[in-house]
Amino acid sequence: MSVNPLTAPMQHAELFGKPVLFTNWLIQRDAVPLGLYCYDLQGTQKNPSAKTILVDQADFFHAGTVLSPVPLKREGTVSRRVNKTFCLLGEEMTLEQFCEEHDLDCSKFYEKLDQTAPSQGITMEGMPKF
Repeated sequence: MSVNPLTAPMQHAELFGKPVLFTNWLIQRDAVPLGLYCYDLQGTQKNPSAKTILVDQADFFHAGTVLSPVPLKREGTVSRRVNKTFCLLGEEMTLEQFCEEHDLDCSKFYEKLDQTAPSQGITMEGMPKF
């Protein structure tokens, strides 16, 4: 199962000292707004659900997905060890709420996908309005 990063509530978290949104589910990379970075957390064979390694996309032992407004690993680097730097902050929030919390311009994420923020009641072309 995958989630829509524009509308799905996700867990507010911190990774490498940076604020991120976390979900246990997959996020399809073509659904990620330009300007956001999407990574998978990968477990190990001994503990598949442990959030041990950050990768661009987990082929196995998927332990969650994070969205970040800043890069969390160097381009070209295959993986980065998490080493106890992942912390759930106890709040569930949407991308729009995350942007408000961290003083980010959320509208740029929606503009690049040719849509406006959910609070304006418009979704991607062809999708129903709520």
